[in-house]
Amino acid sequence: MPKNMRAESTPRRLDLPQYYFASSVAHLAECDVSCLGTAIEEIGRVASAGDNAIIQWCQRGALTASFSEVPLLDQTAPRPDTPAADSQAPRVTARWEQELPGLISRLGLSADGVVQVGAHVGQEVAALTRCGFRRLVMVEANRDHADALRQQLTEHHQAAQLPEPDGGYQPREIVLAAAGRERGEAILHVTEWDQQASMLPPLPPLSAKNAVIREDSTPVVPVRDIQHGCNVLVVDAQGAELEVLAGADLSRLDLAVIEGSTWARYRDGATLDTIAEYMRAHGWRRVITWAHVRPNVDDVVWLAPPRDRIPSETRAA
Repeated sequence: MPKNMRAESTPRRLDLPQYYFASSVAHLAECDVSCLGTAIEEIGRVASAGDNAIIQWCQRGALTASFSEVPLLDQTAPRPDTPAADSQAPRVTARWEQELPGLISRLGLSADGVVQVGAHVGQEVAALTRCGFRRLVMVEANRDHADALRQQLTEHHQAAQLPEPDGGYQPREIVLAAAGRERGEAILHVTEWDQQASMLPPLPPLSAKNAVIREDSTPVVPVRDIQHGCNVLVVDAQGAELEVLAGADLSRLDLAVIEGSTWARYRDGATLDTIAEYMRAHGWRRVITWAHVRPNVDDVVWLAPPRDRIPSETRAA
């Protein structure tokens, strides 16, 4: 055990920056965050040497001591919403659908409901069900995926028999449309690998690797019109993220998971920087980034600014 590191009989209360730093170290060390206990100060000292030093430190057995319960979050700790504050949020390679259930619990958020923009064939329905969301609103512009979405909702969410959503809303809803600023019509550019279909035409080199095979007309619906009873937003809009966010009522949401890329892969498409600028301008703070295995693509988790928590179904529409 490193010098000056000690175990305590009661769990430490960690604020959000401490917790997510601890989480990132646990990810690097391939150990559970509950092992970290009171070691945060020691980890901070070692971290200055970089990720490799952290891994070596962990592998020497620094985290093998038996600590008490999983650290609790101090929900009363100040939550600065400046760019400097959220720039220190960790970035780890992980799949958002594997990490989100634990994150919802750690943040102490209610799992009222989620709007997923870019639901595709429903491959994340099982994970959203594990989060405990009582209402799932699946938004998908490609009508070819409607049957697969229904099947996933039936096999996972309906079978889980979760409590009914408050407010009389349907527990499961499929919206076969694109999400945008206002209601209308748009062109969906369907690519060979249709998970990269977008309202925007792809740019090279993406367009060369994954060509558009057809263009479909699709209705456009703002998220604000369908987010009733939901407090979480998940967005995978292939460059159209700013259009989606402009049509959402962020004041009725607690958390957002938004995919983005470091450079625009679609004509006039958003990037991680432009998405961050938009979210910060609305007072949201980045708490963690889940990087894809493929380079230059991340899922960024944004937390709403502090406010009195109001059940999502009672917030003004």
